[in-house]
Amino acid sequence: MRTPRPDWTFPSTDSPLYYLIKKLWFYTSPLLLFWGIGGAAAGCLNSSNDSKPLDAPITLALDREPPTLNPRRALEAYGQRLGALLFEGLTRLDADLVERPGLARSWHAEAKGTRWRFAIPPGRRDHGGQLITPENVHRCLENYRTGQPTSTVAAGFIRWKSTLLEGNEVVLELDAPDPYLPRNAFLLRYFRVEGASEPCTEPSANSIVWGSGPYRAPGGPLRELTPADQILLEPDPNGPWASRSRLRFRFVRDENARALTLLRGEADAIQNGMALSKEDWFRSGRAGAFRVLEREGTNVSYLGFNVRDALLKDPRVRRALALAIPRSEIVRHKHFGFTSIADSLLSPLLAEGSQFPLKFDPKEAERLLDEAGHPRGAEGARFALSYKTTPSSVGSETALLLREAWRKIGVRIEIQLQEQAVFFASIKAGAFQLYSSRWIGVSDGSILLTALHSRQPRNRTGYANPEMDSLLDRALSELDPERRKLLLVKAQALMATDLPYVPLWFWSNALISREGINGLEAQELSLSGAFEPLSKLRRTR
Repeated sequence: MRTPRPDWTFPSTDSPLYYLIKKLWFYTSPLLLFWGIGGAAAGCLNSSNDSKPLDAPITLALDREPPTLNPRRALEAYGQRLGALLFEGLTRLDADLVERPGLARSWHAEAKGTRWRFAIPPGRRDHGGQLITPENVHRCLENYRTGQPTSTVAAGFIRWKSTLLEGNEVVLELDAPDPYLPRNAFLLRYFRVEGASEPCTEPSANSIVWGSGPYRAPGGPLRELTPADQILLEPDPNGPWASRSRLRFRFVRDENARALTLLRGEADAIQNGMALSKEDWFRSGRAGAFRVLEREGTNVSYLGFNVRDALLKDPRVRRALALAIPRSEIVRHKHFGFTSIADSLLSPLLAEGSQFPLKFDPKEAERLLDEAGHPRGAEGARFALSYKTTPSSVGSETALLLREAWRKIGVRIEIQLQEQAVFFASIKAGAFQLYSSRWIGVSDGSILLTALHSRQPRNRTGYANPEMDSLLDRALSELDPERRKLLLVKAQALMATDLPYVPLWFWSNALISREGINGLEAQELSLSGAFEPLSKLRRTR
């Protein structure tokens, strides 16, 4: 059951006038959108919808364009999600994050998990009509593994040492067992560059690229790897989804403009692309004209500490900051029920997820800071920290809430809002004290290896604990799921003790669609926010 939105809100350290304006905007901007500028659009909602033929593309508004659709390099969320429509991997993850056949119809492990065999069935063709033979898949995989420039996608397969071709099977040989290889093999996606002698070679900016997924660009070839305003996709007429709707993805960075595209009928649906207050308004204020589907998800927001920092290397300081965060209040009163408290990076929806509750306890936080040698000064402050995040509404709002929570225990925060590219560059370089972000597409325990192992390049915090490395090395070599889960539970418990990260909340997936757009139910939404289920949407009037 959803908690009603209360009148109460967090106080702020902003000036009273600024805070009043901010509060009024937070609660009334959706209304202004509709009854102000959107009022004109409201009058044409029905005519706009009725004027579209039933076979018109379903238009989905996204909050940004993907940096690239190059399958060798697309690691960002939208690049991955659109790539899953355009390019088929060895495997595919379904809406429940279970691995399913992709290019490979079956797979199994040998040699205690150091060899994985993938059977490639005959007869499949790419969007240009060329057969996808086992030989072509073998060459594709080797181009991912050794091709130049280095594939950022394949760089995540650190145990992969060679690829063999044996009959109709491709065999991936590893230097250590990897139980997650079939799941992660969805990232190894088949494509062909026009004029190249082998598949999966590095495309240039002007390359014509032939995909292999259930959707294709109109006519077949993809001619733009960095779409600027929108991209139109149509079902592959020879593929499994030939009867589904065409999909148009429009990239609209401004949040109010995205809301208007929906109100005016210029977009048919938005998934996870609106501020929580606006999602709540569409759900409760316009129930007759719009439909909001919600399903729990596995994407997780978290707080990261630079444990190399002189202040934050002390675990007592990290724990004090964690204990001072009123997560339950934020989830109830600021997120309108679209999130749930996270006590691990792994959701309880995942088989390996185990939660270790961290209770809100500001008094204990103050005691720990005193014990760590950071008493309050003459003005009540203990020390100051910088906090980095992106200027998205969620990022900036969370920053203000955390700043106020930490002010109460004597910690001053300087908020640094950085555009996404600059933000990730500084986090990658370790140029931060505190930051918050969100892990997208979390589907299994391999996220713990990525985030916590001392030798992983995406362990941004500088955290290094030999006990953690040992647990993760053993877990990520264990083929038996129950024994692997026991090791990963210990790793999650150790993270809850050391706190290089503080899990904040898991995000539900929300799809807002206009009246007359049907074909999808809430439980069919992807746990990770993937786009494949949206292909079921259809226009009914």
